[in-house]
Amino acid sequence: MSTAAVNFNDPREDGLTKSLAEREAAIKERLSAAWQLHIARVQEELESGWQSHIAMAVEGALMNLQDPLREEIQQVARRMADSQAEELRRANEEEIQLALEESRQNADEEKAHALESLRAELAEHHRVELDQAQELFRQQMQALHKAVRRAENAEGRDDVIAALLDGVSSYAERAVLLQLEGDMITGICGIPGSEDPYESHSLEIPVEQAPALHNSKQSGEPLVAMRLESEFSSELLGYLGEAADEKIRIFPVLSRGLVKALLLAEAGTKPFHAGSIEILTMTAGHRWTVSKEAAEPAQLIAIQGSQEPKPKENTQNWFQLSPQEQEVHLRAQRFARVQVAELRLYQSERVRQSRRDNNIYGVFRSEIDQAREEFRTQFVETCPSMLDYYHMELVRILANENEKVLGPEYPGPLV
Repeated sequence: MSTAAVNFNDPREDGLTKSLAEREAAIKERLSAAWQLHIARVQEELESGWQSHIAMAVEGALMNLQDPLREEIQQVARRMADSQAEELRRANEEEIQLALEESRQNADEEKAHALESLRAELAEHHRVELDQAQELFRQQMQALHKAVRRAENAEGRDDVIAALLDGVSSYAERAVLLQLEGDMITGICGIPGSEDPYESHSLEIPVEQAPALHNSKQSGEPLVAMRLESEFSSELLGYLGEAADEKIRIFPVLSRGLVKALLLAEAGTKPFHAGSIEILTMTAGHRWTVSKEAAEPAQLIAIQGSQEPKPKENTQNWFQLSPQEQEVHLRAQRFARVQVAELRLYQSERVRQSRRDNNIYGVFRSEIDQAREEFRTQFVETCPSMLDYYHMELVRILANENEKVLGPEYPGPLV
């Protein structure tokens, strides 16, 4: 640390100088007193010239005293300067520390404000995205329900195909439907760029030429394949036009346990949802053989149980039922369709695996038992003419018209 210069104009330094002067005067007085004590004996010597020598001796003594006093003054001055410098350093450090604390506090407040603003912004962004997702989901469900109702009310196969392709358009940027006859692709609907998107164009292409289609037809299960000629053949890809996606999703349309058509969908930029498309293809398969004459149920179908036939009194003409009974039957049919459709929609992978293992009931025992009990209490026990529509839907949708796929532990229809 550097030593500050002594300021002799400082009042404290003037006091020190005065103190030194007083001490010097006291020393001179003592020397003078000593001189007076010996004046008698040295008078002669003084008169003969020794006075000058004694004065020189006194002056020398004073000079010897002046150097230590000056050194002491300088030390005191240095200590005072050091003390002032230390006080100034401490004051500066305290000022700097206060400034740092104030800056840190301000920075913390700014940071906290920025974080709060960011949190509020993220929360608002999340809320907007959630609202948009909910609105999109609502619109998709409305479109799905509309398409299902349209397919169920179809008066012919062309109407079924139109309802299917329109419904799928909400989930895929492009979709075409290939109609099958045995092992041949005999028609295609929904060709991109066609004046009538539902018009069917005749084809004669063996399914085996497109391995991906052949695999889906054989398994009866949806598949995903790369958009390659080795999977779909160049002829089919030519009908599909420019690629909207690098992958093509394949959904079989099953009617009475047979694959009657294959839906090819390319998601592109649309919010793809495989479960919804499966529901649409299931509905289309159910109505695939519909005709204008069959639009209304002329007779309730008797379902034979696994052990004994259904009671004869349940086989009767639809128009023999009262309007109230018809309404109960329609509600029972809707209940059965919704229960089975939700099971396949939300548990599609488990459904496929249990179907391959011929043990659907073993895998979904709790869900099926709960739905059977609700169907029993709501419809069977309240309507004497009721049929087990839930059993019908299980066999038709989940088991692909093969009751054995439900498994050996399945208890059979309720009525």
